[in-house]
Parts: sequence; structure tokens; C-alpha cells
Amino acid sequence: MPLTRQSQRAVKTCTECARRKIRCSKTVPCTACVRKRMEQHCHREPVRVVTKHMAVVESASVDDQATETFSGRPGCEDAERPNSRRTGVNVVYNSIGTTQSTLACSDSVATLHGSRQPDEKSMSVAAVPSSRLTNDKAASLEFLAYGRQGTLNHLGGLEGSSSYSGSRGQDIQEIIGARYHPLVEWDPIYPIEEARALLIIHRKHIAWMHNVVHMPSFIEQFDINAASGLCEQPWLALYYAILTASARSTLYHIPASSMKTLGLSIVTHVNTVQELYDKSIDYLYRSNFISKHSLSSVQAICVLLQVAHHYDQSDTICVLVAAAIRIAQCLNINRLGPDPNMNAPSTAGTSSVVSSLIEREVKKRIWWFLVRQDWLQIPFQNTCLIHLTQFNTPMPVNCFENADEMISDGSVVAQPENVFTQTSFTHVLNQVAVIIWKHQDRLCQVGFPGDLEDGLMKLYDQTTWADEELKKIYSGCASYLQYSSSLSGQQAHENAPTSPLRHLACVALLSAAHKIFTVHRHFQLRSFRDTRFAYTQLSCVSLAERSIRMVEQWENTLDFEIVKRMWTTPTQTITCCITILFALMFRFKHPLTYDYQKLREYVNIGRAFIRELEPRSSIARRGARLLDALIGIDHTSTDSEDIELEIGDVIRRVAIAENSAETGDQISAGTNEQGDELDILELWDEFIGETDLRIFEGVY
Repeated sequence: MPLTRQSQRAVKTCTECARRKIRCSKTVPCTACVRKRMEQHCHREPVRVVTKHMAVVESASVDDQATETFSGRPGCEDAERPNSRRTGVNVVYNSIGTTQSTLACSDSVATLHGSRQPDEKSMSVAAVPSSRLTNDKAASLEFLAYGRQGTLNHLGGLEGSSSYSGSRGQDIQEIIGARYHPLVEWDPIYPIEEARALLIIHRKHIAWMHNVVHMPSFIEQFDINAASGLCEQPWLALYYAILTASARSTLYHIPASSMKTLGLSIVTHVNTVQELYDKSIDYLYRSNFISKHSLSSVQAICVLLQVAHHYDQSDTICVLVAAAIRIAQCLNINRLGPDPNMNAPSTAGTSSVVSSLIEREVKKRIWWFLVRQDWLQIPFQNTCLIHLTQFNTPMPVNCFENADEMISDGSVVAQPENVFTQTSFTHVLNQVAVIIWKHQDRLCQVGFPGDLEDGLMKLYDQTTWADEELKKIYSGCASYLQYSSSLSGQQAHENAPTSPLRHLACVALLSAAHKIFTVHRHFQLRSFRDTRFAYTQLSCVSLAERSIRMVEQWENTLDFEIVKRMWTTPTQTITCCITILFALMFRFKHPLTYDYQKLREYVNIGRAFIRELEPRSSIARRGARLLDALIGIDHTSTDSEDIELEIGDVIRRVAIAENSAETGDQISAGTNEQGDELDILELWDEFIGETDLRIFEGVY
């Protein structure tokens, strides 16, 4: 019969409560399972209670047999005795990477890797890591005294998992110091049915932007919490974050006729959405998210990123994302390793496996969201917090969200790339982020040439490489992510949750153009003065033109209105307008010829688009002031003027005006202090000016 796990105490918590990390009434069925209507799945893990002395003796016996197996002696002599102790040892050591040839002689291991399906108990045995001391555990012993959650998980054999099960999980919780969160009463803000309708809108129209929440599971948990009136504070922070994104993206502009169709009768104002945002931040801090790490806290930060920049919270959300990266590392979701294949024949086992696989997929999505945000900021910050070689969590799978379509035969079902799922858009962005990281790494590998001509060309070779790789990713996307003016009226793929998908193609083009601008940014001004870098000018200006033409054709549909309110949309549109303005302002210095009247029309189209977003976005308001100033330079510039100096002066004035608006200071008409001017001009040089290559010095 299969081996039963040993423990020094009897298990009183049911497996479902242990998996979900909630309090259990310790009855069968327990209160939580009854409330969730899962009485049939409520059971305790069977364990064999042993004393400390018995555990030490048996551990010594196991070590002796393991030494015999790995010392080169024949290991197959017990192959015909599946109940022998050697079978259990080999199964245990399979989880820490022993060779397949050694394990092949074990009947239990043959079952795990063969066509026969194991029962639930044997799966539990196979999942328990060895307590044998290894080199990496020995190196971590000094950190055990600090009580770091990641170290405790690693030494406790729970690395890569935030779910504790059975009495072994209770032991770990005692070591950690009960880091779970108590249940509190909560306010759903809106009537329950309308709040649920907002969550469904988020699932259908918004979740694809971040993809860090499995919305079917979240809505199920919402129903449970709504019935009980209690929830954990990190979950509440996530709930308010989702409501913030949903309310800001939809309720501002939905016609009254459509509100009833969507099941909504909510009147939402700007201050209401701001209050939701503040509530989410408040409950993050109430839950002490810095010390009591929770996956829900990380998810809340990821969702808040979708709206924070619109409310002048860029610095706050930047620090919160950095904290989320460290929390995710403490939770070990950066070390999930290759995807497993789990099989469970029984109903209870199947339910547990499905939940575990969904939880693992969500962790992958969260980690890669953080990776994506970190790496896509490299061109602007010239540094990153995550290194490519320091995690092994694979990219999320392109899969559906419903459990019956998502999981099959103990694994997540990967859909072809031409089938749209909630993961499709972020999957492409993940690939783009990898190229951005590699581009920065390749730039650093060729050295820090400064202004040496040979060094400049080495850097430019890496820039053209990144340009080509990014365009390959875009051209290799599924057809529904590739924009074409002939797409008007095209219907969605049959598996798409929203119809049509034209808004996704528009977002993908705008995002691809912006990422290509970022890899060329160090050569953008040079491309107007030096023909050796003319490809940068051609590539960026043509993409900017195409993107603005696309923005002009946006439709008045719910999905397009939601896309307009993404924080990336005004940012990327402003960048396109600035790129075209450069071509206009430097028209006397570069040999390439354009239809300058057409370029001005594109700028005006982009400016009008940004003007529409100004009332509800600080990004749009600042960008509009910058565009107005640059448009003024274009109207007054001549061949003899020093355009770079005039642009620098505009940047200085806009920055001083913004700083004064932040601090409440008054600006005198003749403000022109030399210190402020030099500081701003130096920032402009680092951004895109003559000395932009200096930023590579001392980065790594």
C-alpha cells in the first residue's frame, strides 16, 4: 500500500482550508467547506503519528539506504517489492533531481512517469521534498535566524509554493509566526449585484491588460465573502484595486441606455474612483503587506499600476512595484521551475490538482507582470531589479480561464497563438520585454565607448539588432494583434471573450511603436544630423505616422473607450507626436524629405486625441503642455536657430512649471535661474540630447 506521511501530531485541519490558508473549524465537514458547498471534498490528510525518537531512528535508516542506492550499488534488486522502504526513498529523491536511471527501478516512480495513474496518497508522498541537508540549504542556515519567509519556505521544503497543507503546514506556520491575516468585516462600496457586475466587466474587458488575477476564482471568492461579510485585508485591497480599474475605465462614459444592459445603475464621479484607489492603498498598509507577505497584496499593486499614473502617483506606484518584486521573491514565485504534470483519478484529487495548477499559473502571470514592468523601464532608468539568470519561472501559458477548458489530464492546456485568450496580449509583451533586457545587456557587453566613433557604431549595431527583433515579434503575432486599416468591422475570433478585437490590434501597434522608439532613443537626435544613423529617423517617423493614423480611426465602442483610459495610451501617443515634431523642427538639418504639411496634420490629430483625455489624466495634461510648447517651436524655428538649445529651454520651463504646481510656488515671469537651467538641460541631455551616451557609464 502507498506510504503515509509521518508527523509528530495528528492533523486536525482539512486539506481545503490548509490549501487556502484560512482558519478551519476542525470539524468534518468544517464550516468553511460547508459555506463553500464543498462538503464532499472536506477531509483530513492521513498521517502516521510518530514520536521524535521514532522519527530520528527511521531517518537514519532512510539515509543508510539512500547512501547504498547512490553509492553505485545495484538499485533494482527491490524492484519487485513495491512496498519496500527503498521505493519510498527513491520517490522522495525524485523531487530534488536524481537521475532517471536510478529511479526507473522504483515501481512508484514508474507509476509517476508511466501510463498508470497514482492514487492521491502516493501523489502526496511524491510531493514531499527530502529533509536531507544539501549545499544550498547549508548556505542558507545563517538566514534561518532572521525569520525570512523565503528562507523558511526553502528550508521547510515549501519553496515555490504559498500553500501549506496538513500538520506539516501547521508546523511551518508556527515557525513563521502565524503570518496569515485575520478576517475582518468589509464594505463592498456598491450593492452586491452591481459590484459583481463590475467584476464581470473587468473580466471581459480589462483583465487582459494585466492578467494577474484569475477572475473566475476571484468572483467565486467574492460571492463567499459577500455571503459571510468577512474577508482578509489583502483580498480587500485587491478587490478595491479591481473596482478602481473597472470604474475608471467604464463608468465615466457608458451611456444610460447601456448601464441597465450591463446591470449597473451606478453614478460614479472622479472623486469616487479616487476614493476606491485610496481605500486599496489603505488596506495594503492595514494588512502590513511589507511584513505579512501575501499573493493578494502583490496582485493589488499590479492592478493599481493601471490607474496610479493618472492620479499623480507615479513615484508611489514605482516604489510599490519594487516592493512587490521583493515580496514575490520572498514568496518564491520566481523559482517555480518547469511546469509539472499532475494526475489524479479521484474526484477530490482532481479538484485539488485543478486548484493547484490554477494557482501556479496565476503565480507565473504575476511574476512575469513584474518582470515585464521592470524590464520595459530599462531604456528610461538604465537599470533593473530583476536579472534574466536569477529566476526559473516559465512564461505563462496561452490558455482559457474556465477551469474545464484550462486544465486537462493534470496539466494546463496551451492554446495555439492564433487563438485569443486573456494571456495573448501580455504573452507578446513578455517577449518584447526579453528583447529590451537583452538589448541593454548587449550594449553593456560592447563596452562604454563614450563619443568614440568606433564605439558609437558598435552601439548602433545593437540598436538595429533590437529594432529588427522587435519587428519580428510584431510580424509574428497572431492576426488579431496586427493592425490594418482594412480591419474595420472585422469580427473577433470564435474563442474571443470580446467582440470585435480591433481595439487589441490598435493597442499592439501603439505599444510596438513605443518600444521601438525606446531602443532608438540614444540616436534619435543624431539621426537628423548624421546620415549614418538615418535608419533611426526612417524607422521611428514612419511608425509614428502609422500609429497616429490608427488613432484617428478609433471607434466609439466600449472597448475603445476602455483602451483610451489605459495609462499607456496617452504616454505612447505623446511619444509618437514628439517623434514627428522632431522631424519638423530639424527639417533644415537632415537630408530626408517629408510632406511637412502632412506631418503637421498628424501632430494636430494626436494633440486633439490627448486633449480629449486631459480632464481625467495627469499624463495627458502634462503631455499636452509639452506638445503645445514644441508645436510653438516648430512654428517659429528657422534654419539659423539652435534648435537643441531652444528645445532645452522649453523642457526647462515645463519642468519648472510642473515643479511649482506640485509645491504650490508662484513662478515669476522672468524666471531663468542658471542652476535650474543647467539641471534641466542635463536631464534633457540624458533623455535624448548630444551627451546621451554618458548614461551608460557606471550602470553595471
